[in-house]
Amino acid sequence: MRDDELVTTRRVRGASLGLVIIMMNILLVAALVIATSSRSVSELFNPDDAAPTDLEGPAPDDVSETAPPAPTWTAVPPPTRTETATEPAGLAGRYADGEDLTVVVLGDQTGSDPADWVRAWAELLAQERTVEYRTPTVSDPTVYGDPVVLGSGESTIHVFNASLVGGTPEYAAERLDLYLPGGTDAVLLNFGRSNSSDDLEDELEQLWSALEDESDAELRTVVQPPRQDGLEQLTEITREWAEQADAPVIDVAEVFDDEGLTFLTVSTRDPLSVNLAGAARWAQIVQLALFDHEIAPPAEADPQPIVEPTLPSATQPTEEPVDPPVEPTGTPPPYTPPPPYTPPPPYTPPPPPPPPDDPTEDPTEPEPTEPEPTEPEPTLPPEPTLPPPDDPTEDPSEEPTFPFPTQPSPGHWSAPEAATRF
Repeated sequence: MRDDELVTTRRVRGASLGLVIIMMNILLVAALVIATSSRSVSELFNPDDAAPTDLEGPAPDDVSETAPPAPTWTAVPPPTRTETATEPAGLAGRYADGEDLTVVVLGDQTGSDPADWVRAWAELLAQERTVEYRTPTVSDPTVYGDPVVLGSGESTIHVFNASLVGGTPEYAAERLDLYLPGGTDAVLLNFGRSNSSDDLEDELEQLWSALEDESDAELRTVVQPPRQDGLEQLTEITREWAEQADAPVIDVAEVFDDEGLTFLTVSTRDPLSVNLAGAARWAQIVQLALFDHEIAPPAEADPQPIVEPTLPSATQPTEEPVDPPVEPTGTPPPYTPPPPYTPPPPYTPPPPPPPPDDPTEDPTEPEPTEPEPTEPEPTLPPEPTLPPPDDPTEDPSEEPTFPFPTQPSPGHWSAPEAATRF
């Protein structure tokens, strides 16, 4: 081989060896970068698609350099959010969240009796919540009595029933500080039976203004079903006032008319109110309108204790509580029929008493009854006696005496005959 060919061959071999060394350095650098970062092989050879990094690898021909230090990450703060103020939930939302609530009912005799709609509503609520039900005392209608506890739920609904026989909006407006406890959440106005068309609107406006000034509670006006005593109806007057005052209403009368309950639920005991079926439906209407939550009526089970009515009235007699029938325990004894009926012996009159002269008369027996008196015969007065004419002892100066006639018994007196004259 010639010298020039030998030199060429050595140069080719040297260049090839250099290329091999360069490739090995490139592969080594790539392996280091992949091991110290989250880049894949495709991202390494496609820098446009790869995530940026602050790491700088060693030079391709610097094989003696050690691995680079661990990367440091800078925390990026999260974006700021603008918090918007939300209004508190209404009664329906608070009831759904299980909050304790206080409700006051201001009204007339349609809600005062234990058989009326307010008590029926408390028993309806008691299926899901604990209910503390209060009414005014009989001695003082402005003081609430001890509560009657119904149900056993986790949250409590406090019902203050200030419904009175003869109650009016004016009477309630002048005593709000006595009827509204602290923290009242809702007030229901239920008036109309004790008012007339001349004063109902003015008194409702007076009560509504007083409530808005003294309480933050939510207010509702109940439109009562039409009265059945033949007097003036005030249903339309209540609706017109509520529309002018922008007062929310619970229109019980409209539901009763739509369902045909007006004439079916009239109470025979109190013509101004409704019977038990009407009271139960009235309670359901108020429950759905106030809390937007419907509750099925309670099943016939153990009756709740009955409280005394608020005030005695001639049109509202006090009902005595009736104890539930006691179920028998065990097996009753067999029935034993009574003995057959035996009529009493015939009546035998007592024997007549013996005659008075009967020697067999028993002295121990009571004396016979004295017979009825007989009419006495009239007696004539005796004729006067005169001495003989030749009697020397006769005193001519003395007048003959005549005896006074005997008085006969009353009722049978007869005039005496005239005396014979000489």
